[in-house]
Amino acid sequence: MDNITGRTSCELVTPVKNKLIMVAYGVAEQPTQSQTLHSVEIPSRGYAKVGVERVVDSWDDLELEIPRGDGGKNLGEAIHGWILWHKLYIRITQPNPPTLETSPQGLRLISPTPSTRAPSPLPDRDPSMSPPPERDPSMSPPPSPMSMATRRKAPSVPPIAATKKKQLEDPPVDKGKIRAFIRSVEAERRKHPEKPPFSNYDRQITKASKKRKKNTYLTTAQLRREDHIPKHPRAAKWKYEYGKLLMYKLHQWYMQASAEGFAVLEVRIDDQHFFRGEDIINVLLEELYFLFNQDALDKSLISCWVLMEIQTCRRKAYYHVGFMDPDVVNESTLRDKPNRILKNIYKFLDNQHYHKYIILLYNFKFHWILILVVPDMSFVYVFDSLRKPKQECNDIIDAMNKTWARFRRNHVGEFKEELHWKTDFLEPVNNLCGYYVCEFIHGFMMYRKERVLDTDCIRAVQEQLCGFLLDEVINPTREFHNDGSNLHHRQDSGSE
Repeated sequence: MDNITGRTSCELVTPVKNKLIMVAYGVAEQPTQSQTLHSVEIPSRGYAKVGVERVVDSWDDLELEIPRGDGGKNLGEAIHGWILWHKLYIRITQPNPPTLETSPQGLRLISPTPSTRAPSPLPDRDPSMSPPPERDPSMSPPPSPMSMATRRKAPSVPPIAATKKKQLEDPPVDKGKIRAFIRSVEAERRKHPEKPPFSNYDRQITKASKKRKKNTYLTTAQLRREDHIPKHPRAAKWKYEYGKLLMYKLHQWYMQASAEGFAVLEVRIDDQHFFRGEDIINVLLEELYFLFNQDALDKSLISCWVLMEIQTCRRKAYYHVGFMDPDVVNESTLRDKPNRILKNIYKFLDNQHYHKYIILLYNFKFHWILILVVPDMSFVYVFDSLRKPKQECNDIIDAMNKTWARFRRNHVGEFKEELHWKTDFLEPVNNLCGYYVCEFIHGFMMYRKERVLDTDCIRAVQEQLCGFLLDEVINPTREFHNDGSNLHHRQDSGSE
């Protein structure tokens, strides 16, 4: 404050407890010795002369420390006037050109240009010195036309209050135009809806299809129709290689967990998944080895795939599909605990009777088949990649028929007395039946057609399953992680 030489823009603050609150805007001026303001002598130290331009709302009644000489005691009464304010509570701001209405004394607006700047005052002269000789008025040059034009064209700066008022006033809004714009945006969005993000499965399939477009894998003779083109080539087995995206990341975790002596990966489930309360699905780490090498899938990994599809149905609002737990309903449990499994099958049907489809992945004799139940039609579709005889799965057929009789008694609907089983099996290929049933579930919800799987589809299933284990089971913040204790030491796991 003591360094200013002229009028400078400032903010006036006042202490409130341990804070400084801004109360007004104005211009500050360093007072000269023995100067007075409204017949009030300005103290020699500590105070400055301040012109008040605007007072912050609700601070009009702030009492002045030194009243004005004209009787004004409050800050609001000093607008466009001068007051005395303590230098400690004057905050110098970036200098802005004040307006013409800043004070009655006519505060200077802007520094004039060199052509219009008034001559600087002469220094005090000795009284004994003779005054300078007066010039003949006829010899004085006329004012230049440029300077006169400059004076006439100098625009007046609008008052700060008026300018801010104009800025705050919004132009009138045409509500009809706004509604028309919103309708056009919504119509455009309906024409071009946003596509959902790709899953790991879809990303792998898309990448493989782009590669396939570049090469038809046909010889010149086949393109000329001079040679036979095989319709269903046998899928070549693909081995795990380092650097393969999600499988590589899961393999890194698998190697680290094995080196630390862990043996089991626990997948936590809730009652909403398989209707048996909070429970754990144990995935042996050695089963990940078979997944990496494109070998047969265990019941625990198939259950993980079903959990992933349940999560997908919930997120995408596919409410027409329900699932049974393949880790509960399978050949070994049906043989050892038939009554309990019948109750479990009924529980799955009862809790999901409103679904259009209920899917069960059933394992028997180290082989996977897919059973699709359509309750409203009393129909059951069975899909088998090895096309085994129907008699080999009579156990699950008898169990489903017994459960269906109880289901008909307890539910109202046009149900037939017996389930009709349709066994349109797929063409025999290999022992990768687990991948087939996983791919069918995923394609069934995406309305994909049945087809013999090639290597790219099987690799896509591997990538999707690896991504689910990484993102939803191993990640401690996701749905199926077992509260930070998802691994057991080998000596604690035991055999089930």
